[in-house]
Amino acid sequence: MNPNSSENCIGAIDGSHFRVKVAKEDTRRYRGRKEFPTQNVLAACTFDLKFTYVLAGWEGSASDSRVLNNALIRQDKIFVPQGKYYLVDGGFMLRPGFLTPFRSTRYHLKEYSTRQPENPREVYNHHHSSLRNAIERAFGVLKKRFPILGNKGCEIDVLMGSLKSKTKDFGIFFSLWLRFSI
Repeated sequence: MNPNSSENCIGAIDGSHFRVKVAKEDTRRYRGRKEFPTQNVLAACTFDLKFTYVLAGWEGSASDSRVLNNALIRQDKIFVPQGKYYLVDGGFMLRPGFLTPFRSTRYHLKEYSTRQPENPREVYNHHHSSLRNAIERAFGVLKKRFPILGNKGCEIDVLMGSLKSKTKDFGIFFSLWLRFSI
């Protein structure tokens, strides 16, 4: 990939964790890197921050790579046109249609704030990170537009599929929340 040419790049993919309420016996499966149960939601977006694919339902302990593997074999699978690709972070495997950054090389934008890229791999990673940041921003805009999604008092009831807070039952299916256009 030429990092300066993104005509074949159709967007970015990442997972984001949302707090969930699960049966006591399922708590361990849904507890990943957070101290509370979460659901790992995989999403793809365009560079104008429009979600083009959302896969909700995976327990918080599932890696982004594992969720993507499932997204590729489902009936409602994510589609990558021939010759096109999505940008993904280092948590994913390099495979056709999904472009990762170089490993063991500076990557995150904040790492370049005090020191500019010094070699071709760092230049590539800097461009990759700048473009892939779209998915981070899309999730951020979603959580800002619907603050209840990021609220510690909000839990997604996995059994019922509805979004709940401690004071209200919104009765709106979680997947519909993620399909709203930003």
